Amino acid sequence: MKNLIKNNKNFFDDEEPSKEHLKNFKKLLGKDKKIFNFFILKIASIIIIFIFISFFVILQNEENDKKILHLKDISHEYEEMEFYFAKQIDEKFSYLNKFSEEERKKRLELIKKEFKNLDEFYEILQKDLAENSKCEKIIDAMIQHYIIKLKIIDNVLKIKKN
Repeated sequence: MKNLIKNNKNFFDDEEPSKEHLKNFKKLLGKDKKIFNFFILKIASIIIIFIFISFFVILQNEENDKKILHLKDISHEYEEMEFYFAKQIDEKFSYLNKFSEEERKKRLELIKKEFKNLDEFYEILQKDLAENSKCEKIIDAMIQHYIIKLKIIDNVLKIKKN
């Protein structure tokens, strides 16, 4: 039986590709892969999408930050009022120079601590004013902000030395 198969090898090999085909196949396997790696494409597309989304979010935040309004932007009267309060606050701060350096630092730290929350709320009011510049309640709250700051400074200045 072996001899029969050996002698008729060409007859049995009719389903196999030719030797030339096998050479071409081996040659293709040896070359650099030209098949595009879809995994890398997926990763690259995810990174690009992430960059675009980040860029969009940053632009949105910058736009929102730009949408603030000051009292001076509403009218000249409010501009004068805002200037007056800012001047009063500066004058009150100058009274801190009467204290010793250590006492002045303590009082200044206390004022800064109190002003921090007020200023955060004031920024919210500025954004609200940008959305609705005719709202008297917002304008009144902004004016009250300055009045409260003056009262805080007055109260800190009145504290007796320790």
